[in-house]
Amino acid sequence: HPLDSSKLLVGFDSGLIVLWNLKIKRAEFHFYGTSETLSSVGWFFDGKQFISSHNNGSLIIWNAKGDTKPVNILHPHMSESDLVPRYNMIRKVSWESMRNGEPLLIFSDGLPSDCMMKDAITIIRNNKLKTIIEMKEKIIDFLIIP
Repeated sequence: HPLDSSKLLVGFDSGLIVLWNLKIKRAEFHFYGTSETLSSVGWFFDGKQFISSHNNGSLIIWNAKGDTKPVNILHPHMSESDLVPRYNMIRKVSWESMRNGEPLLIFSDGLPSDCMMKDAITIIRNNKLKTIIEMKEKIIDFLIIP
């Protein structure tokens, strides 16, 4: 947790996410919104929400307190012409905030499975601007440096 070091998000392959309290040594909340395989989780800077990425190319936004149902389910590379969408796993997601408070989503892969690009980083600013940076080598990890 970005503001409380006693809280930890634990994500499981099954799609289950647990907000674990290290002080009291038990789970505070369980989040389970999809049967899709979970690949990563990332906090928003204020600790009020977090995001998860999945093997079907989806991103799910969650509230960290109270409601354990998804706030929003995003399919960032889906087009209106997709009848049976097939996407690669989003391997890692990072949810950042720019200086002006504008949200910034950065994630690796998640492209359509029939896409010629196989390794890419996607950047979405304010749900509008989408930038795809194709890489020549397989992406293992990335780190955001403000």
